[in-house]
Amino acid sequence: MRTIRWFFPALLILIAVAAGCGSAAPQSADLPRLISPQDAAARLAADEHAVLLDVRTPEEWANDGRSPDAILIPLQELEARVNELDKNDTIIVICRSGNRSQPAAEFLRQQGFSRVTEVEGGMRAWASQGLPIECDVATCALAQ
Repeated sequence: MRTIRWFFPALLILIAVAAGCGSAAPQSADLPRLISPQDAAARLAADEHAVLLDVRTPEEWANDGRSPDAILIPLQELEARVNELDKNDTIIVICRSGNRSQPAAEFLRQQGFSRVTEVEGGMRAWASQGLPIECDVATCALAQ
């Protein structure tokens, strides 16, 4: 009898502690940490609440090429401009090769964004897969 009296409160405490040990913003079950460029393009086409967030520099954005659907918030400006993003949207983070998207995605998760993923391989992979790119110069560097 004594064991039963303590079992349920102990179980509730264990469940509460386990729930509190996760990250502040758990990753959505249907959204992996990394997605292919093709999956990213498909999500952008199918989900009006999906946003492609490019965290490269303005020079890379203009000269190397970008997705026509992307918005630019360079990684070094993300903390100051995070309020430009909607926490209810699916945020797909992209950079040049995949290195800057990881800290950007982690920052967004820490800020309470729960639907965040990264494009594996960045814009290099995007361009190599033949997905649409545009740039502000005559020839996009990533399209060559």
